[in-house]
Amino acid sequence: MSDENTFKLYEKIPDLPQIPSFPYSSLCLTNREADEWQFLFKEIENIPSPYSKNQDFDFSTVSPDVWQPVFAPCSLIMQGFDIQNNKEYYYKKNLTIPDDYKNKNIHLRFDGVYSNARVWVNGKYIKTHVGGFTQWDCDLSDFSCLNRLELIIGVSDVEGTDKGIWNTEGIKLGNSAWGSYYAHHNIGGILRNITLYCLPKEYISSVKTETNLIQNKNAASLKIQFDVHSPYENTTVNLRLFNFENELIAEKTEEPVIKSADEPMFFEPNKKWMKKHKKAFENDCKYQNLYTPENIQRSAEELLFNVNSEIEIKNPVLWDAEHPNLYSLELSILADDKTVISKSYMNIGVREILYGGKNSTQKNKLYINGKEIKLRGVCRHDVSHLYGRSCSYDEMYKEISIYKSNNINHLRTSHYPPDDRLLDICDELGIYVEVENSACFKGANSVTIDNAPQDFLDTFSEMMESARNHPSVIIWSLANESSFEESFAFRAEYEFAKAKDPTRPVIFSYPHLVHSKPLPYDICSKHYQKVTSNLGKKDMPKLHDEFAHVSCYNIDRLKSGDGSRSFWGESIKKGWDNIFNTDGALGCAIWAATDDLFFIPDGTCGKHQSHGTGTAVGYGEWGCVLDAFGRQKPEAYLTKKAFTPFYIEHLSVGQGKVSMNVYNRFDHTDISEGCYICRNENGDCLFSKKIDAIIPPHSKGQVLIENYPAETFEIAFVYEGFEVEKILLKSGKAELPKIKSPKPLDFSWNSADNSLIVKSEASDFSLKAEFEFNGNKPLVKLKEKSKDVIKARLNFKKGISFLLSIKSSDNSVDFNIKPADFMAKMSDGNKLKVNLNLKQSADSISWQKESLYSVYPDTHIDRESGTAYRIKNSDIHPFLYGEAPKCIWEEDTENYFLNKKDSKENSVCSRDFKAMRTRVNWFTAEINKSDILRIQMNSKNSAVQMSAEYDKNDIISISKGTYFPDLEWGNYYGEKRAFGSKDSLSFTLALGEKTGDNNG
Repeated sequence: MSDENTFKLYEKIPDLPQIPSFPYSSLCLTNREADEWQFLFKEIENIPSPYSKNQDFDFSTVSPDVWQPVFAPCSLIMQGFDIQNNKEYYYKKNLTIPDDYKNKNIHLRFDGVYSNARVWVNGKYIKTHVGGFTQWDCDLSDFSCLNRLELIIGVSDVEGTDKGIWNTEGIKLGNSAWGSYYAHHNIGGILRNITLYCLPKEYISSVKTETNLIQNKNAASLKIQFDVHSPYENTTVNLRLFNFENELIAEKTEEPVIKSADEPMFFEPNKKWMKKHKKAFENDCKYQNLYTPENIQRSAEELLFNVNSEIEIKNPVLWDAEHPNLYSLELSILADDKTVISKSYMNIGVREILYGGKNSTQKNKLYINGKEIKLRGVCRHDVSHLYGRSCSYDEMYKEISIYKSNNINHLRTSHYPPDDRLLDICDELGIYVEVENSACFKGANSVTIDNAPQDFLDTFSEMMESARNHPSVIIWSLANESSFEESFAFRAEYEFAKAKDPTRPVIFSYPHLVHSKPLPYDICSKHYQKVTSNLGKKDMPKLHDEFAHVSCYNIDRLKSGDGSRSFWGESIKKGWDNIFNTDGALGCAIWAATDDLFFIPDGTCGKHQSHGTGTAVGYGEWGCVLDAFGRQKPEAYLTKKAFTPFYIEHLSVGQGKVSMNVYNRFDHTDISEGCYICRNENGDCLFSKKIDAIIPPHSKGQVLIENYPAETFEIAFVYEGFEVEKILLKSGKAELPKIKSPKPLDFSWNSADNSLIVKSEASDFSLKAEFEFNGNKPLVKLKEKSKDVIKARLNFKKGISFLLSIKSSDNSVDFNIKPADFMAKMSDGNKLKVNLNLKQSADSISWQKESLYSVYPDTHIDRESGTAYRIKNSDIHPFLYGEAPKCIWEEDTENYFLNKKDSKENSVCSRDFKAMRTRVNWFTAEINKSDILRIQMNSKNSAVQMSAEYDKNDIISISKGTYFPDLEWGNYYGEKRAFGSKDSLSFTLALGEKTGDNNG
């Protein structure tokens, strides 16, 4: 394939036959409900190398006692097998061949085995496959005369310099996906389903469909091309198209045309590239020379035919993400007497993609069915707390449904091709998908490429073959954050994509590292551009396919619940508003959809890198929608609100009417297709009604609601069963909670540590107030000290000083801190603090604050008012490591990514209890189930937070401003504090008995 001077990359479209539904049923060999496989957790010393010409092996020489039961699909580590890199381990399963499979074409369809796999049947070597996230087949027809088969699958997780059967010399090797390095543990194993299926002698493969709208006619064309493998020249093929009501709308019979077998496509670097990129070329040659021999299985056909057909669909019902209408295409092979030999089905979505200025469209926009689209997206990974980097169908369906309910219309499959079943779900529910090849972090950011360039092209072609007929797939991605010129494989991928599927645009992240022509992308990728900057582009669409990274690396602040989660909502709102209103901004994919956490069991360990401080491994809690258990996080609602397609620019209430100026941010839906539901403050439905206003997509108009029922009520706007927006209308302001039986508070200055002691003789209550700025304690100069008044100057580093005034008044204590002199903007925020160290523990807290939105879920940490409990239900806490919690995210008390499994920091308090509340008006804490400490904020833009640690007293921290630079990653993180002479941090403490009115 290659020599020391040059090399060629080649690719023949993988032969993935259409699995027929008739005359044979397929059998799924993977079942997570039972340990139906055997696993050999050790190497076989004398087994042939994967580089050998003859790789047959007699597995009966391995003692049956060393095999252990396992289930699949699942990462092996999740079942306690701490596999090592570059070594080979073995799955075994005995197959009983169904009677109707005898002497037929038997195939195995592998949906994903990570990362390198070898297959044997009855000791006979069948095939090698490299790449863990794409479909591939093995032909077992030579064994179809037998009743039982012994299937062996050798699995190796290739990475690094560890010696093993795949790396006998201990050189640096890498898998093209870098999947285990990325996941912080070895993910190797059977990750997706394996299907045994049977083909008749006549079968269909390489199906390619394309739909286009016919200009000036209410019609569409469906082009269908495929191969027919048949020993007979007089075979015919019948094509039938059914609508979503299962009505036959079109039928066609075709006579296949004899064709020769497809020749592989070859890609060879030219001399100019080799000279300009000498090191990259030499590296490609080095690893291509190590490439596995061409163990490419080619089935023997008597004749190969081709069908190239076209069906005109009159009055088509189109597919888009807001109207995911699907047709069903039936493909049947007919014998001479017109009896059906085989039959298969596939879903078809009639939709047309326009890009690059085609059909007089704007070249910096992407169009579906002639309409400009805006992608409200997230970056997605396979994450399961049970199965690791492997998800069940039910998990995926629930996950995508939740995304849809949060106004998400786009997925980027970072950083590997998705399970085909995931794309089925996206077709059905309506999600636009950017499908990305498993080429991750290659040649950029000081990372070398340590795998054969052929690996990139192989997985890319397999990805295209399995995904190309899904209407949800609208973009091909060549790689993630890689250097285009560091391997010729990326150019080969692009040329292959344009040769095989020019209907879809191509994207390449890190376009700034592309230095050759033609540009290998039709959409400009951008990662982490500032959300408030110019997010568009004039000559092509710009997709921010990593955007507004959810905060996850600021471990200490996340442990404390510092408020960055809530403030991220302001960032994503600014970012999406900016994208939608910017010409040439195609959309975004938030990093990321789900927390990337794995609860690896005892006896196993994380590898490669580390980002957490707990027992669980992975990149971190970066999910903007779901945690690792599939629970919705606070960021989910913030994403939903930012992405709402029913955008209310202005609202007025009066004379029994609600008038709304609405910006319709749907791409294909008129506002009149939705309805609204009116509810009272208890959530009871009062009435619902279709929206009678006509506002086309990407247009503005007015929606009027008359005869609303009460002063306080909620309006929810619903489309296709999903609430896309909700607002709360109410009159009046929340009252300050009353204090029953107020208890006198006395205070005194503690000169030993420059703190203030506040006590109540009427109750066993005391606290110590300490002051800090940027984490530093002050030098204090007392100016006035009496029973009722204390005044002091707080002198901090760098000449920063504040004036402190403390007064007692009517059983309360007033705090006021203001700058002694004008101070410029600070380099950080929320750093002027008063820490109230409580002698007792708090059982619950309540508050009333200003929030970004008028209504939140009842448990959301940024809700305008509410009560949070230290531990709401002690009967379900603590939950064990790796066990699915029985509570919602906000009530959770354990975090095994931030804390070790046996850490006493777990089970101290709930996330809701310790979350920082910003823009607070008042805050209360229930002390010892009897007393209420009330904090009334007298200054604007103040934050309050309860801190609880297992070995320390509770602390209520009161600070000024909302500024969260730890958000980083292009996010908006607030404004730096500018303390002027009239700017102060001011609040009042009061203590009383608990009443039913104290909680918000």
